[in-house]
Amino acid sequence: MKKYFIFVSIFFTATLVFAQNKNISKSVEKFLKGNIQDKTVAVREASDDDAVWLCDKAVSFILDSKEILGNDRELDGLAVAAILSYPQSYVRTVSDSSKENLLNDFITLFESFSSSPNVQVTVISKLNSLSRDLRLTPFIKKLNRILSEESLLEMDTSVVKSIINFLSIHGDSESFSLAYNLWCNERYLGFIRELENAVVSLLPVSMNDAVKIVENSTQEEIIEFYNLLKRNRNRINANYFCLLAENVLSKTILLVRKSQSSTSAVNEVQISCVQVLGEYKWSRASRVVIDYFDLARSLYASGNLSEEDFIKVIVSLGETAPLDAVPALIEYLEVLNLRVEKSETVSEDVALGVINTLGAIGDKSAFDSLLGVTYYNYPQTVLAAARDALSALRW
Repeated sequence: MKKYFIFVSIFFTATLVFAQNKNISKSVEKFLKGNIQDKTVAVREASDDDAVWLCDKAVSFILDSKEILGNDRELDGLAVAAILSYPQSYVRTVSDSSKENLLNDFITLFESFSSSPNVQVTVISKLNSLSRDLRLTPFIKKLNRILSEESLLEMDTSVVKSIINFLSIHGDSESFSLAYNLWCNERYLGFIRELENAVVSLLPVSMNDAVKIVENSTQEEIIEFYNLLKRNRNRINANYFCLLAENVLSKTILLVRKSQSSTSAVNEVQISCVQVLGEYKWSRASRVVIDYFDLARSLYASGNLSEEDFIKVIVSLGETAPLDAVPALIEYLEVLNLRVEKSETVSEDVALGVINTLGAIGDKSAFDSLLGVTYYNYPQTVLAAARDALSALRW
């Protein structure tokens, strides 16, 4: 306490001398002469001309006093007032070195008031509003370190949510990876909404990391990640979504073949990926989609893929890989023709899917197999579709 009174006495002696010799405003006078509550009111009521000076002096006073007073509600209130009162117009026009100093002061306040959620949340909020005028990289790195610490769950919930929300807007690829890892961890279910929002929001600056997640994850983890993306599809750039869908499809094909088994959850994700790629005519995924068609044939034949889903795959071939898909579709149609010739059962809808897709593509190399359909004992709907497809071929 002696240190505190010595500090206050010296401070007030200096400021009273200043007050006697200068024509100062009421806000400045109140700040210099008043107690902590008076200083808080002075900072809040300051005009634009006085605000910067008062905020600077308040921050200096706060940081010096914090070492002596420790946790103090009145000092917390002054800190909140000072942080919020910095005029944005001032921050926008000062030199880069002054901006750097201001950011360092805010970071110091954030660190010094680790036991005061109000001050920490205020710092985060203020820096968010100043994001266009300050280079926030040091603060982002600070927040990234916090997210990586085991003590995160011991922090105030409002502070943690503010950190995650701030990083969802201003974070980098490290922020993305941290948010994703926390999202995967059941210990952090209390922040699941904020973490999911951060993962989705940071995709544009983290696509390489997102692709690595797909490459290095288990089947179950990939399904969860894809479903997260799917839930937020309207917020994700179509090119990013297609790129990830392509990678998810490719990786799950490998995993299914490796395990020699599939589940309804995997099928659902793969069909969704194929449809997305077809919807956007993502031709760069043609090889992957054709590869999946080969897998889908096996799954359909073994009863592990529904007829409806298999037809979706066939249709998507024509949208994603029209020319590359022709040989695969011709080969499959010839298999169907052979089955009909042997009086084996062939799905009418599957046959129609293949024939209509070949007709829509219009490649003349399908002529022989389509013509062959007309010679077999297919239902009239299939025969009519084959004739229509033949007439649609381009020569």
